[in-house]
Amino acid sequence: MTCEEAFHESILNYGGRFDTSTLLPDDTRALFEDHAFRFRKYLEAWKATYPKNSPLIHFDWVKNDEVNAYAFNGAKVKLNDWYFIGITKGAIIYLHILFERMLACKQFFPTIGIPDGEMDFNPIPDLIPHLASLETPGIEWVLPKDPIRKVFSEFLIRMIADFLFYHELSHVLDGHVGFINRGGRPVRFELCATRRTKKKKDYRSHHMMEILADSYAMTAGLAELMAICDQPYLIGTSLSQFYNNRYDALRHWSFVVSFYFRLCANGITSSPDVYDEDHPPPIMRQARVCQHGAAAIREYWPAVDIEKARKSLIEGCAAADHAIAYLMGLSEVKVDAINKAFQDLPQYDTDNVAHWENELKPKMVKHSFRALPNIRLDR
Repeated sequence: MTCEEAFHESILNYGGRFDTSTLLPDDTRALFEDHAFRFRKYLEAWKATYPKNSPLIHFDWVKNDEVNAYAFNGAKVKLNDWYFIGITKGAIIYLHILFERMLACKQFFPTIGIPDGEMDFNPIPDLIPHLASLETPGIEWVLPKDPIRKVFSEFLIRMIADFLFYHELSHVLDGHVGFINRGGRPVRFELCATRRTKKKKDYRSHHMMEILADSYAMTAGLAELMAICDQPYLIGTSLSQFYNNRYDALRHWSFVVSFYFRLCANGITSSPDVYDEDHPPPIMRQARVCQHGAAAIREYWPAVDIEKARKSLIEGCAAADHAIAYLMGLSEVKVDAINKAFQDLPQYDTDNVAHWENELKPKMVKHSFRALPNIRLDR
């Protein structure tokens, strides 16, 4: 059985494998091929770095119009030591529709390129996916007219797509897939919004897995960002211009990841008290972007001015809130929920980390493929 066949059979209940060779026109197929090429290079780099402890991990697309991503293994086809990462067709198409539509409007990112030739913006509430069903909204795909703005939209899409990929990769490498599989759950979902309720049960194990996957994805994204800022030629001439100033790059990265977490909440500034069985409150995940980003920079890139970096991260987070409000036609940006999330984050993290160290981590070790992190509560 090939990797593609095993992937298809294992994810068949969610749509099966999406064969991009069937895509027309060619430029749409190229979008998927470019992302897949990059993701598979990331997997090759991991395997080359850790050759003795690398499981078989195959990336592919899922034939599903929802906005979602999955991590799973081949237990369904009796290949328990094969692992898979799948991102839906709907997710990639939606990300391109969303960010290319934003850059096609002169009101967004007015300092990028020449926005005067772009269209005026009218609120499009349906641009936010309906996460109760996870359906991709039926919005017209509009491209920016200015070539620099078009390239910048690709820059943003690349960062958010990489975040999704690395998040799912963490679920494999850190043993989350193996752990939940032993409990009878074959697939780890990225989005599962229909289960969101007030907190009634102890969801700390699932929340902790998501916190760890977010942290891994953030650190991986920042590592690539910093490397390219130091050597912008690594990404080629078209995108290099957006990495020349590391603080602008950090601001854009924070915008993208914060924006993604807001999408997980239907764009609404939800209360930190609203829980999901599988995921932390999206507003808490958004608050952690600034916290984790600053902590990672302080640890791994000490030459970077931490106060300037922190300012850029906060500005990116705030810009995401304003962009969501603008898209949805809201008259003002409400900051009460995000402020409360920053206040509640220390206690929320303390509870989850204690659960991780004392209960979950010892159970996860035998399923993991790398040394599991000792979590510090950086402030």
